[in-house]
Amino acid sequence: MKCLYQKYIIYFVKLMKNFKYNKKTNSLFWESKLVEYWKKAAVVMGLGTWTDAMDFAVIMYAVAMLVSEWKLTPVETTWLLTTFGVGGYISMLLNFVTGPLIDAIGRKKMWVIGNLIAGIAYLGASTAPNWFVLTFWRLLGVLTLAFTLPAFYTLMPEEVPADKRQTIIALAGILNMVGVLNINLFLALTGVFPWLTWRIMAAYVGFADLLLAILGLIILREPPLWQERRKLIKEGKIPKEESKVSYREILSGEMRKKWLVAVLVPLCFSMTGIATVTNMYLSYFQAAILKWSPAIIGVIGLIGTIVGAITRMLMGPISDRVGRLNTIIIFAIPSAVACVLLWNTPNIVGIGEHLPVVAFYMIMSIIFGLGTSAQEDTGRTYISEVVPARARGTSQSLLQALKTIVLTPLQTAAGLLAAVISPTVAYGTFPLIGFILGVAGAIAAKKMGLETRGKILD
Repeated sequence: MKCLYQKYIIYFVKLMKNFKYNKKTNSLFWESKLVEYWKKAAVVMGLGTWTDAMDFAVIMYAVAMLVSEWKLTPVETTWLLTTFGVGGYISMLLNFVTGPLIDAIGRKKMWVIGNLIAGIAYLGASTAPNWFVLTFWRLLGVLTLAFTLPAFYTLMPEEVPADKRQTIIALAGILNMVGVLNINLFLALTGVFPWLTWRIMAAYVGFADLLLAILGLIILREPPLWQERRKLIKEGKIPKEESKVSYREILSGEMRKKWLVAVLVPLCFSMTGIATVTNMYLSYFQAAILKWSPAIIGVIGLIGTIVGAITRMLMGPISDRVGRLNTIIIFAIPSAVACVLLWNTPNIVGIGEHLPVVAFYMIMSIIFGLGTSAQEDTGRTYISEVVPARARGTSQSLLQALKTIVLTPLQTAAGLLAAVISPTVAYGTFPLIGFILGVAGAIAAKKMGLETRGKILD
């Protein structure tokens, strides 16, 4: 027994030797010569997208349970679901601050802070006595996306080798799909284990966020590009007027034209973009229109998420091979058609838990996903490749703010419009507009020579 203890003590001492303190960035991170750093960063930040997805999905997918427990009215349901958008307005203001902070004080620091706050928020949500209190905690959790998402898409492109950039970011993004998979799995298991309530789901998300904050603090570092720039600023080798992040770097001169064209891509195709603005209403559509039970909704989501993760994994290598813009255009066109058909499932094959209905819906949703969630990484990476390092975090945050300005009223309008006209028309129109605009932006960027595949970042 003594030898066994000695063995583990020696192993622990060796493990602790891998912890390094970086004086330049005033941070502690875990360093191992056995695994390249960028691979560890991809795993940790990929897990961050996993928790971001759960943050996004936990209330949206639990709404079927909440409607039953609290007897929510259609109006209350609409406001609870659009908390993501309402919080987005406040988050929009935060983005104008967090973006420059990501460029000024560090990508890692902002990412860790965001996960820490999110953990507290969802642990609080798990104790909510009513939908109003739940909305408050949900709102706080949503605000942290102003920290984590821009930091992720700023740090990762700066750490991953140029020829593998999109492939690795897509692989990390698969864990985003796994996050949704977790929630779908919980929902599916409610049919077997009634004690799996939405409160347990929320607490699970909260603990996961806190764990990621700890892992990020220990393992991540600030990217060498950022460290070098801070060193040059400290030594006075970068002019004072360039040492501060300026929005004029993006919004003036030639860069403004490039950025405005390029921003159409992630705006229209990302998971919270125009092409998926009505995804907030998917579980409501499935429960109220298609007449599916929560257990069936969970199983369908589980299968769809697994298939979506596989397609997302394939999207990265395709993007690295044929280019960002070509990838977007190729997959967006069939996705637009599938989107329209998806929301018209009741008109085409009917409603109920019947095989033709379920099969048709699943096939259309998988094709739809090729042009939406799979494009999240491509569009976001593309923006980071277009913009120089000194304004990269600011650019990602501006993109997040722009999404809020455009998408929040569309989310609310879609829900309220569905109560007045046919839900199939209300929910299908906005995504179709998103596809058209997104493809137009990609084509315009190609004509301007803005393909960024394999670009070495400055």
